[in-house]
Amino acid sequence: MAVTYNWKVSTCDYDVATGGISHVHWRCSASENDVSQTVVGVAKLEPDATSSDFVPYADVTETTALGWVWGKVSKDETETQLAAKVVEKKTPTESTGMPWAAE
Repeated sequence: MAVTYNWKVSTCDYDVATGGISHVHWRCSASENDVSQTVVGVAKLEPDATSSDFVPYADVTETTALGWVWGKVSKDETETQLAAKVVEKKTPTESTGMPWAAE
C-alpha cells in the first residue's frame, strides 16, 4: 500500500481591522496501514489589503490557505521527508535500549 498524506490547517492568525491573515498553522500527516508520522508548522504571510489579489479572512477557504502554505513550504519535500519517516518506522534501522536490562 502507498503512503497517503493529509494536509490540514489548524488555525489562522489575522488582523481584525483588515482581515489579513498573517500566519497559517498547518500540519501534514503521512500514513501507511497502521504507521503514521506528522509534522506541524506555521507559514508566515505578509498580507497587503490594498492588493488586487487580497483575500480577507472571512473569504478564505482551507484550499486557499494551503496554497499559501505551499508557497512558503515545499509540499513535495515535506511529503518525501514524511514518507521516509514512515518507512523508517515500519522497518527501523536503529533502536535504543540497554542489553543488560530486561525490557
